Amino acid sequence: QSAFISGSAIFILLQGFHKLTNPELIEDSQLGILVSIVSIIVTAALVIYQKKVVKLTQSPAIEADSLHYQTDLLMNVAILIAMVLNLFGLIYADAIFAILISLYIAFNALKMLWEAVNILLDIALPPEEIDQIVRIATKHPNIIGVHDILTRRSGAVRFIQMHLELADHLTLLEAHDIADSLEHKILAAFPMSEVIIHQEPTSVVQQERKKA
Repeated sequence: QSAFISGSAIFILLQGFHKLTNPELIEDSQLGILVSIVSIIVTAALVIYQKKVVKLTQSPAIEADSLHYQTDLLMNVAILIAMVLNLFGLIYADAIFAILISLYIAFNALKMLWEAVNILLDIALPPEEIDQIVRIATKHPNIIGVHDILTRRSGAVRFIQMHLELADHLTLLEAHDIADSLEHKILAAFPMSEVIIHQEPTSVVQQERKKA
């Protein structure tokens, strides 16, 4: 998707420079304005719907498709403005809008490519999300500390692993209940996640730190 959108950006950029050096009045502007208005309404409705789906699924593929239709929306708005200006004899507007939009499209296509590559490389979750996970864990009154946090994301699914530091005197059942409670709190903040929690007695953690 990123490659196709980048190709479109290059094509639009070349067309923009061509129109800039060979300007001409747009024929049938009134009909073009009507068609552009209809296209803007339909495309805007689709983009709004896709935004909701992306927010729900966090799918890079749907986000890329959404960018494609956002491009169409911007182009239609630019065409509409250019045609209105064309009625007043401003023949360079079409070319200028095409160049600006092509640069915007190229920037977002490269940004989308970078994000997709990071997901393929299993990059960790953003620092603000990791900080939120730590805050959720450390708010629990029976959790002494958290360490060895490992995270990654695949599409809409987040994978979260961590080690909890718990008091030595807790029973296995009590430790399980604490971990289970924390897991539910993390899932409430990050739905569709897979959470793995390992419980460790504080004394064991302290010994390992001394050895390190």
